[in-house]
Amino acid sequence: KEKELIMQKNHRKMLPVISGILLIILALGYFIYRSDFKLPDDYYDYSVKEISSGDKTVFIKISCETVLDNMDKLDSGIISGGYIPEDGIILPKTEYVLEENDSVFSILLRAARHNRIHLDFTGNTGDISSVIYVKGINHIYEYSCGPLSGWLFKVNGEFSSKESSGHLINDGDFVEWIYTCDLGRDVGSIYFEDTSE
Repeated sequence: KEKELIMQKNHRKMLPVISGILLIILALGYFIYRSDFKLPDDYYDYSVKEISSGDKTVFIKISCETVLDNMDKLDSGIISGGYIPEDGIILPKTEYVLEENDSVFSILLRAARHNRIHLDFTGNTGDISSVIYVKGINHIYEYSCGPLSGWLFKVNGEFSSKESSGHLINDGDFVEWIYTCDLGRDVGSIYFEDTSE
């Protein structure tokens, strides 16, 4: 009888622990269910529409040429990782079919997945009202090459004041993603310059 009482006490002590473990398992299961996890091969297994006669198209280029003149500022992990192409061109000018409601960001996402280029961003691609911020391309991040470094884009040679998912593109547009090491000044942008006196 005494043994039974001890077992009952132990069972009562274990109930909160078991309940906690079950809650954690349920929460983890819900998180996995609601998340869109993909293995790298699944994520990059992305086919793009072949260009046919009469299709509307856009062009995209990704470059980090400014880094070549600032290798002394570059994070050592990026250098050892081999993420900087010799000519600074991550993706040469490439043509894609223009899809409905394509933006500067959507063409970047499509090109990155199609060419297996690493892309890191914040925001929700499934929500058109979500602001997308590009943090890193090809493992090169903002601040990877000094405190004023990061990614900018221009369309048809002009830098934009809009964010990338809100800047819709048209037939024939040329989107360039450019890495700056000096808040845009080294790539011809005056948008971020300090105009205060």
